[in-house]
Amino acid sequence: MTETNYVDEVDTIYEVPHPDNCNYGGPGGSPPIVEKVDPEKLSGFFYQHKIDVGQLAFQGKDTICAALQFDVKDGYVLDTAVSQNGDPATSKTRVVEGIKVFQDDPALQGKLRVLFPAGSMQPGSPSFNSTEWILKLGPEKNGKYDYWIASGGDESYSAFFFNSRSREVPEDVANLVNKFIEDTHFSVTVQDVGQPDNCDYGPISPNTPQPSPVAPTPEKISAASAMQPKVVTIVALLISMASLLA
Repeated sequence: MTETNYVDEVDTIYEVPHPDNCNYGGPGGSPPIVEKVDPEKLSGFFYQHKIDVGQLAFQGKDTICAALQFDVKDGYVLDTAVSQNGDPATSKTRVVEGIKVFQDDPALQGKLRVLFPAGSMQPGSPSFNSTEWILKLGPEKNGKYDYWIASGGDESYSAFFFNSRSREVPEDVANLVNKFIEDTHFSVTVQDVGQPDNCDYGPISPNTPQPSPVAPTPEKISAASAMQPKVVTIVALLISMASLLA
């Protein structure tokens, strides 16, 4: 550009491209909200594998494992979230119960409103609403979504969540998620969340042992034993009656 008599003269004019993955502040690709989300297919247990570091202010900066359980209720989905900080062998599992997830927009079912109960963030904290957008759903396996990717419900895409049914994410899915982050240019810092073998998932543990069959009590054993002579006597009587009739 040159300046002549206070008038700017442009030497070269060129067009500015706007590719789909250009970054305008939030994710440049502006991934759309998923239109169809079936709550039944979303229900069940999920391991948390990736989260933006901003969420650790609530979950705990030393989070070493986390998970959630969705249960379909009348008009909403009940979310129970658990996490552990520090050594799983010694740390206490943090459990947040009573989170209600609503689908308020029939045209955009992945546009979620999340109602956190009082005290969920810290003792004495009030209840509040937040928003969350589901941006990608994994394929269905056994009638359930295998994984899902979500963000905070705002145009800046200021949060990131990746949850999967698998404790160890298959390599192809891990590559897909990393490429999703790269292509959409999420500006938040995303952290991996491990799932060590000794992590305690508390009340939503997917490996909760089933109760063993109840062993008969001594009283029941004695009662059963006492019945045996009576049964034998009745059988013997029936045999005798049959012999007389013959």
